Amino acid sequence: MKLELVDRTIGWIAQSKAGNADWPRLIDLIGKYPVAMIDYPFPIIPAQGSHIKARMEIPPSLLASDPEALKRISMSGCCHAAISMRFGSASLDEAKKAALAAHRHLKSVSLKLPDASKMDAQALDECIAAAWDAGISSIIFCDGQSVLSPQETFGLIRELVQRSCCAIEFCPGNKYGLAAANAFAALKAGVRRVHTCAGGLAPSGAAMEEVLFSAKRFLGDKTDTKSIAQDCGMLLRAAQRDVPSNKAIIGEDIFAHESGIHVDGVMKNPALYEAIEPSEVGLSRRLVVGKHSGRKAIRGKLLDFGVDASDEAAEIIMHQVKRLAEKQKRALADSQLLSLYAEYAYGVAEKAEVLASGAG
Repeated sequence: MKLELVDRTIGWIAQSKAGNADWPRLIDLIGKYPVAMIDYPFPIIPAQGSHIKARMEIPPSLLASDPEALKRISMSGCCHAAISMRFGSASLDEAKKAALAAHRHLKSVSLKLPDASKMDAQALDECIAAAWDAGISSIIFCDGQSVLSPQETFGLIRELVQRSCCAIEFCPGNKYGLAAANAFAALKAGVRRVHTCAGGLAPSGAAMEEVLFSAKRFLGDKTDTKSIAQDCGMLLRAAQRDVPSNKAIIGEDIFAHESGIHVDGVMKNPALYEAIEPSEVGLSRRLVVGKHSGRKAIRGKLLDFGVDASDEAAEIIMHQVKRLAEKQKRALADSQLLSLYAEYAYGVAEKAEVLASGAG
């Protein structure tokens, strides 16, 4: 099975009012991964030669109020559209008319169902029949309210794939942190295309990196992910967001190990504590100090920064490290350890100066 992603990152960056974003560069970053389509709130044209297509979401009400809208969208260079429809017989008729009108100007038209997970089987069958009559290329099944579990997603999507005469896309919600699991369930059920967003940035769509690694591990996907942590970081910064340090797959602290018995285990067998190799995502393993770190660990860590601390200094700093780690409920950052040493060194120097002046 060839995995295809529909990206929602670029659209979310646009909605974050990042007006000075380097769009060609951001699209190039997305293009390093199996992204077939970008869903965008307004027309956008990927760089010439790009394999990525851009699709604009269009509500039927827009076409009803502005008959020339499709012509302008087509003239802008956008060749793909998704007609968004809330369920109801009138809405379905409107969506069908909008799709037929869109075919006169655009290359492909999809039907987006934002409330699909709340529809019953009969309602979904009506949408499938209407999609076939209107020549729609794909139905976008959305779980916008996050009502599905992975088990429910698998069963529902498998039946839908078997009944549908057009392709099914799956767009999960992430209200309960199940977007990636539901996306993977949809892939297992036979869906080829799922909606993702780098770092789980958008409220809909699964974290791109999590879906990719699920596909690599269990579906045999061969995507090169050696720079995915850096790429996702750049995409999130374009939306004025940071990658959480503990974010699965791409967080810089997920390969940080506190000195002690844990580190001994990591060094002997990394698979005990790491599901993936740091190099697979462009990160590296780091040793940090915290409440379990001893004097030798403190000295060793300071030596990494060219500081040859005495046993006495390491002993004093060790106790400070433990107190601070307990207070903040996590290991210390390198900058915190160096700050503690600087305070110690300053205190020693100040004490020596006082003693020297007293002796004089």
